[in-house]
Order: sequence, then C-alpha cells, then structure tokens
Amino acid sequence: MKQVIVVRNDLGISTGKMITQACHAAVLGYKYEEQHGENLATGRETKIVLHADFETVEELAEQARAEGLPAQK
Repeated sequence: MKQVIVVRNDLGISTGKMITQACHAAVLGYKYEEQHGENLATGRETKIVLHADFETVEELAEQARAEGLPAQK
C-alpha cells in the first residue's frame, strides 16, 4: 500500500503540529481499511507526505475520489 498525505501549508502551524496532523491522517487510513474489509498492510507501507495550499488540496481530493481512491479533507 502507498499512502499519500497532503498537508496544507497555508495554515501557519508549527512543524510539530503539521507532523502530528500527518500522523493522524495515516491512522485514519488504516481505520478506513478496517471499516471496508481491506487488509493492505504488508509491513512495508510507503508514506509520502506533501504540502500544498487549500485549493490544491481540494483539487487533489476530487481527483482521488474520481479515481475511486479514498480521500478525506
């Protein structure tokens, strides 16, 4: 499984808070898998963390959903 997390860079929060939010997003991804009966954990899950402004995050979420991928704001 590859998980891409996009963190907003226009919030003006500290790096520590940004990392915390990315960790919360990673956990939510695993909870989503459990709720939908998927087990994609192999022990080598790749995490990619990017940053973008609000509009870009919205566009990326729309594109992911259009491709049938789970995406949350």
